[in-house]
Amino acid sequence: MKLKRIFALLGAVLLAGLFILAIVLAVMGAPKNYLMAVIFSLVFIPIVMYAMGLMTRVLKPSAPPEGIDEDGDAGQDSPDKNSADSGDEL
Repeated sequence: MKLKRIFALLGAVLLAGLFILAIVLAVMGAPKNYLMAVIFSLVFIPIVMYAMGLMTRVLKPSAPPEGIDEDGDAGQDSPDKNSADSGDEL
């Protein structure tokens, strides 16, 4: 978990640096290509970071849900605890 925080902090510092660089380049009258490259990076880098995080969540192997056995059966033989046929009539 600590590695995740370090990467998040590095990403935030990178984006803040790019934002400051965009302001400095705009004020100093830098060539249009430089400013456009920084603005593109400000938009593209967060999109790539989000996509990478999304893919790690989707592709991460996880345990099967509680109601499903390892072989894929939903456990139809055992009655549900909350079903109406449990005998707890009022």
